[in-house]
Amino acid sequence: MDGSMGVIGDPLFALNLVDAAPDAETVRVLQELDLGAADRYECLAVMEVTNRLIAAMQGMQLAAMGRFITQYDPLARRYAAADVASALTWTTRATASRLQWGEHVTTTLPRTLAALCAGVVDIAKARTMIEQTEIIDPDIAGQVENTVIPQAENRTYRWFRDTVKRTIATLDPEASEQRRQAHRHPPGLRAPEVQAQPRARRLRQSQHPHLQLPQLQPASQKLRVGPHRPVSGRPNLGRQSQTLVQVSP
Repeated sequence: MDGSMGVIGDPLFALNLVDAAPDAETVRVLQELDLGAADRYECLAVMEVTNRLIAAMQGMQLAAMGRFITQYDPLARRYAAADVASALTWTTRATASRLQWGEHVTTTLPRTLAALCAGVVDIAKARTMIEQTEIIDPDIAGQVENTVIPQAENRTYRWFRDTVKRTIATLDPEASEQRRQAHRHPPGLRAPEVQAQPRARRLRQSQHPHLQLPQLQPASQKLRVGPHRPVSGRPNLGRQSQTLVQVSP
């Protein structure tokens, strides 16, 4: 394959491919590659550039979703997820979540969207930025992405996530604490002492509040069942007797 990037086997091919922009020319080069002749370094280069291309396509998709939802009739927006889910063969729930992402990045996080479309960050990092800035003021969200995105290229997901959280904690400590508490106690989670009870026990207590059920023993005081051993020391396959051994607390 001839081209500005060289050919498989060319010492500079992998380096040129890694630096390639996620554009139509790069897609054309990839389509014409013969990976059967590629070495491991060239395969790594292909993985890197395809990762950027995937991020760019997902960024374009989020941009389209953000535009789509703003063009939808506000009185009928509840049907938007169903329309998109039908077109993409996704579940309605997953589609509704992506539509919210698209609306958020197009209205509040333009720099994050641009970095995603350029392949600088991937969808996992964009999701972290979206979810961490949903509950904070849009102006502060803009400051967060202006702080993090310029440093994000070639960074790990962990670095990106921790930097976003640290920046929010500095700029908006109250929102950071709210998110921390929401993570510790998600909506719908029962109190620990109630959650620890078996479901059948909770149902019986709710249906018969006057019924006094025995308290469950701690694990350290439960009975342990041990196999019976005959005096001869040989296993007695014909007997099914078992010995109850009390375990002291």
